Amino acid sequence: MRSHYAPKTIHASYDVLKAVMELAKDKGLIVRNPCKGVKLPEITNHAPVLMSVEALDQLCKLASMHSDLYLPILIAKETGLRRSQILALLWQDVNFNDCTLRVSRNVISSKSHVYTSGKERKTREIVISNDLLETLTTTRIRRKNAGIPAGDGNQVCVTKLGKPMEARYFNNLFRKFVNENEGIDRNLRF
Repeated sequence: MRSHYAPKTIHASYDVLKAVMELAKDKGLIVRNPCKGVKLPEITNHAPVLMSVEALDQLCKLASMHSDLYLPILIAKETGLRRSQILALLWQDVNFNDCTLRVSRNVISSKSHVYTSGKERKTREIVISNDLLETLTTTRIRRKNAGIPAGDGNQVCVTKLGKPMEARYFNNLFRKFVNENEGIDRNLRF
């Protein structure tokens, strides 16, 4: 395998290959499972970076100058949603009258934007602040006036071109943003 795959990805691929080889051994197709004894890279668990309210406000202020990052960061700050839930939000999930967001899905495969129901397999309503509601309203109007498509599935978080924001694109953008801005902990993960 190429070395730039994450250790978790390597472990997952290895588990599948090992199971296939074990099945081949059980059926007598091979004598020994060649996966036995393979040394895998260590998986490092990242300690969460906890931010103060002031640091989170500063992050949002810096992100406000970055059009692709501001809305997902603001939604995370205001709601505590995970990245996969934020990238799965559709405009139909925003209730502008009741000031709520309906959370019912996650993005599980970003390249084709495949959705799945959330971990609890149930929908929940989250009350949002007037600031977030105003930002969502302004964003929707601004995109419509600029002729930016609403996204293939009417996603809330899209790129400047109106394409659904993929997790990998977002991660790379966020990592670059963190590295370019002084005062943000370099270990910060979204």
